Amino acid sequence: MGVANVCFFMNFAHEKISLEVEGGTWVKGRHTRPKGYANDCEKYSEAAIADWMIIRATSGMIKNGKAIELVEKALGVFG
Repeated sequence: MGVANVCFFMNFAHEKISLEVEGGTWVKGRHTRPKGYANDCEKYSEAAIADWMIIRATSGMIKNGKAIELVEKALGVFG
C-alpha cells in the first residue's frame, strides 16, 4: 500500500498535510479495534515515509475547533 492509496479526512496536497479524524474513540470504533488500529499504523507509516504531516484529531477536537487550529498552525509553517 503506497501513500497514493490511502485516504484521510482532509488533505492539503501541495503542503503534504493531512487531517485524520479518529472517530469512535470512546465507543470502540474502527480506529480503536485491533484490525483498524493496525491498518491505521500502516497508513500513517506510509504517509511518514512519503514526507507527509498527519494531524490526528478526535471528533471532539473537530467540534471544539482544536483540529482546525492545529491544521492552521501546520499550514502556517508554509506561509
